[in-house]
Amino acid sequence: MKSDKTAGGQPVEPERVDHALMWRTLLELTASGELAGYRPGRIEVKDPGLAEFLKPKLAGTGIILACRDHLPEFDRAIEHMGEYFGGNNALKGWETGEGVTIDRMHRFAEASEAFFRAAPWRHFGAADLVCVEAPPPPEWMRCFTVVGAAGEEFGLTFFDSAE
Repeated sequence: MKSDKTAGGQPVEPERVDHALMWRTLLELTASGELAGYRPGRIEVKDPGLAEFLKPKLAGTGIILACRDHLPEFDRAIEHMGEYFGGNNALKGWETGEGVTIDRMHRFAEASEAFFRAAPWRHFGAADLVCVEAPPPPEWMRCFTVVGAAGEEFGLTFFDSAE
């Protein structure tokens, strides 16, 4: 996402873009055999600020850095994910969705990172049903299981009851 554009009617504040977090995530992905475990030969980004941040860090590594206005392969991947998970391109056009703001997307990304770092799948298996009593959750979130013990997909599966 470019830091100088707007999305959902809200300006994207350049100071909200955490390039250092993106860098740490890239290092974790490349260093972990469980996640990706390889060094990329090329990195393409849309954000010129991110490109400037990465340029000195990648100097001398042989990794090609490119800043492009469009990343069609990425856009296609997002579209396919929407078709696969939502059946109707649910992820396409997220920035125009009702109630979706850059701040909410930022908080969602932070929560996702915290969830992944906490790695609850190390303590819970798919057979462990967790039911929330307080504060009362929405009906569809009363119970959940943790997914990720197999190391392939990570998340929570929600249920409206223990049954």
